[in-house]
Amino acid sequence: MDYFPTSAAERRAIADMLDGLSTQQWDTQSLCAGWTVRDVAAHLSVVLTHGMGTFLVAAVKAGGNLHRANRIIVARVA
Repeated sequence: MDYFPTSAAERRAIADMLDGLSTQQWDTQSLCAGWTVRDVAAHLSVVLTHGMGTFLVAAVKAGGNLHRANRIIVARVA
């Protein structure tokens, strides 16, 4: 089964939803502890906009802690 069309459709639907948000909605706390809607959107998009090198550099800066590396990248992108 080819998952790419389904994944692409989901990403477009999310982008369309996010496109209509107000500044207040972007800054709203999400269901992810400590993350705003803006942070979650950055997390979802970073895989499409940044290469593996970005993740490796962040992982080194985070002392190998992948959760911390993720937060570093999201903070920069958000």
